[in-house]
Amino acid sequence: FRRLAQRQVAYPDKHPDIREVLKYIENNLDEKITLESAATHIYKNSAHLSRLFHKETGKTFSEYLISKRIEKATYLLQETSLSVAEICEQIGIENIHYFYRFYKRETGRTPNDVRERE
Repeated sequence: FRRLAQRQVAYPDKHPDIREVLKYIENNLDEKITLESAATHIYKNSAHLSRLFHKETGKTFSEYLISKRIEKATYLLQETSLSVAEICEQIGIENIHYFYRFYKRETGRTPNDVRERE
């Protein structure tokens, strides 16, 4: 995943503000990210960013953030021997019990199921 995270995220077909927000999400996935923090990052109003984000990506900010967290967690479960607690840290989720529920809700599988199917 390091290669994936280190690559320069271009998004050439997106509005410049959205390109910046997408890069912000990719580069800070291990942090607490909110619509408000992303809006602050690009010096915009969160309501404006919310509308623009949905228009440009077809997803809400939350839907996109969740998909990125799931994508990274799945990669780490399949390709590393990191503990679930360490994976939680890398995707910005502090509570391991929440992560198990979150992951199961979003994928239909538990983190252990994903790791065992490797």
